Amino acid sequence: ALLLCNPTNKKIIQKNYKKMCSNLKFLTSILVDADNPNYCDVGGILYTRSMNVLHTYPAARLDSTFVIPESVHTVGPYAFTNNENLTTLIVDSKLNVLSHLALIKMPALTGLYFCDGAPLIWDDHAVERCEALTLYFPEAEEPIIDGMWTAPNGSVFQAKYFSK
Repeated sequence: ALLLCNPTNKKIIQKNYKKMCSNLKFLTSILVDADNPNYCDVGGILYTRSMNVLHTYPAARLDSTFVIPESVHTVGPYAFTNNENLTTLIVDSKLNVLSHLALIKMPALTGLYFCDGAPLIWDDHAVERCEALTLYFPEAEEPIIDGMWTAPNGSVFQAKYFSK
């Protein structure tokens, strides 16, 4: 399934699009009109025009690994929802915000790699129903105690160190 996105009014997208998109389990790609002043797509993934917010990663994409672009500082609410194929998510640069329910219902997601440390803001319920998930941090970047890491919001996750 393909979604063509042409609303230029941010409020319309923020209010209606997110609910619609997060429920489209068969969505594989998003195309945004090149003249849209607020949003763009790169490889079928929806971003704000400035590329600093990852808005929607389509639920039915078949990728097993995805690297969040360095320009992205915020992963928006419901950005990764219902994807059953993604096993590894890599954050190469410093992510400032992992929004409310940014990663939800991703049964195959086993690794979330923060190459430059954890996000500064980790909203409540930023990660939900990703039961197989382990977080990975560079050696000594984040305190991991007994194989567990505590997010800024108090959520606790399985975690390990990796070498860059």
